[in-house]
Amino acid sequence: MVLRVRGGKKLIDLYKDEDKKKVSEKNYLSLNIPPPRKDDSLEDFPDRMSCSRIQSFMKCPFYFKLQYLDGFKVAEDSEHLSRGKELHDMFYYASMTGMPEVIRSFDGYNKYPDHCENFIEMAKIIQRKAGYKLPLMAETEIYDPEDKVLLYLDRIDVVGKQTDVVELLDYKTGAPKRNIWEYKFQLALYTYYVEKILKLKVKRWGVMFTGENGDLIYEPVDRAKVDMIPEMIRLVREGISDCHIGGFDKRRNNLCYHCKFRAFSLCDGAVHQKRAKHAHGLLEIYRYDWSRANGVE
Repeated sequence: MVLRVRGGKKLIDLYKDEDKKKVSEKNYLSLNIPPPRKDDSLEDFPDRMSCSRIQSFMKCPFYFKLQYLDGFKVAEDSEHLSRGKELHDMFYYASMTGMPEVIRSFDGYNKYPDHCENFIEMAKIIQRKAGYKLPLMAETEIYDPEDKVLLYLDRIDVVGKQTDVVELLDYKTGAPKRNIWEYKFQLALYTYYVEKILKLKVKRWGVMFTGENGDLIYEPVDRAKVDMIPEMIRLVREGISDCHIGGFDKRRNNLCYHCKFRAFSLCDGAVHQKRAKHAHGLLEIYRYDWSRANGVE
């Protein structure tokens, strides 16, 4: 099972054969599966790109500066962030075993039973449709040393008989049912680097919502969006470079109310904003004029 991919090299780490034989829905704790690992040797360069960094910059350059350049820390993680980390770890173990029910053996199940049960049901649907239990990759770390882009992708599954044709699935642990359109930039970014680094062909992408009643949405890859990713990376880097010269502007928008730095009075943007009813992270980058960047007037 592929745990990590860095710079195009696959790192394989299988759990022991004897543990495979012990696997049953009534004997989860006998599994010896290494947790998802991150490569700490990669320094946190200021110019490194990721989906969250790009989104943060497009939301507000000043927020980007506080978060990634100044290293301004908030004492505690939000409830949503803590929940997401804990759930993702459980989802990883469930994917690695091929048995979604393994989640029920974790203490976290008692904290988030609805999320866990929704994941179990949706994972079984994927298994039935795919005809196999284990994904090609789960909780995969991908780094492109050329563009200095680091991404964490939740799940890559093989589609059909061609082992190099895959689908991407991203978990959302705090979101209600929404249109997949809101995540197209993120999915396009994943797709571009999965195809560039791993040499796989992405046929479909999707989002799995574990909150509320749960939902699983797939659609064919939007090639127009994927083709624009290199230009988007260039534009963001160019924008950050300009900010280093001219200053990081405070961009007031309907997300100011939700800014984690607002309590520190570093910016008056939130004072001028009412709480947005649908502030889902619809950042300017999602509404960017793709045709203009593509040279189409």
